[in-house]
Amino acid sequence: MINKSYLKKLLKKYLNGDITDEEQGFLMEYYDLFDDKEISELLSDEERERVKHKMNKAIWEKISTVEKGKTLAKRRWSLKIAAAVIVLMIGSSLTLYFFMDLPGQKEIFASEQRLVALPDGSSVLLSVGSEIDYGSFEDSDKREVYLNGEAFFKVERNPQKPFIVHTGKIKTTVLGTSFRIKAWPLEKDISVDVSTGLVDVSDQERSFGVLKRNEGLVYDKNSGEVEIKGHSDEFDKSWQTQDLFLDNITMKEAASLIENRFHVKIEFKDEELLTKRFSTTFLKGESMDELLKILCHFNEAEFHFDGEGNTVTISKL
Repeated sequence: MINKSYLKKLLKKYLNGDITDEEQGFLMEYYDLFDDKEISELLSDEERERVKHKMNKAIWEKISTVEKGKTLAKRRWSLKIAAAVIVLMIGSSLTLYFFMDLPGQKEIFASEQRLVALPDGSSVLLSVGSEIDYGSFEDSDKREVYLNGEAFFKVERNPQKPFIVHTGKIKTTVLGTSFRIKAWPLEKDISVDVSTGLVDVSDQERSFGVLKRNEGLVYDKNSGEVEIKGHSDEFDKSWQTQDLFLDNITMKEAASLIENRFHVKIEFKDEELLTKRFSTTFLKGESMDELLKILCHFNEAEFHFDGEGNTVTISKL
């Protein structure tokens, strides 16, 4: 008999990323039961999808590492067999190796609206319940991100390394621009909306064309049909009416958020402050003074308004 209370506790720990190797091994033994009512009733639909997504990803990444280039199709391993193989390794000296994250790989889930700084200087504003996976971008000729949910991207231009967002069958490719993607697993449509620059959208077989500023696209996952339309800037501004968790972002990026929210200009007296990184939460009801105090507190700086209150100068203490 499964101890439901204990299993639910482990599932929550797994989703939060603070599970031990032994506990993760226990969960892997129950992988093939996650569609059964006894297990599925412990989680919401969204949480169940996230658990299976994470386990699928862990299993196939570790198998791919061991295979070192061999074609998995030739081996004809099923996912269930692969999971069983990994479970059998629990307790051996290989356990730690098999459950380590790949070098530079990050997986981020937004339990609240969250601004994430990417390794190349780009940023992603994640809607609640969304998730992204990405690597370091260093050892590749492209910058690839995998998205489940809804996010607004601001991409640093780099003609030598295209920025690619994968959402199921859809691939969105840019060099440097800002755009929104909405791709929830349980919804039938994937939508892409461009705020600035140019974005190429395609699936595995064809390109749907290049979208420019204020253009959008809706892709029907069932029929494969595509509709080109104008886009709304509603998501671009949604952060202004919600709490926002800032995840390892620079002072420059945080200052830009404050400028947009309060229609002021922020200048930095010391350039080295621009690249200082920190993490905090901007609450929706906080005043500009309160946000500036938070910004400066974490970065050993101070701020001053000009005579008319339209410009803020930030300098080192």
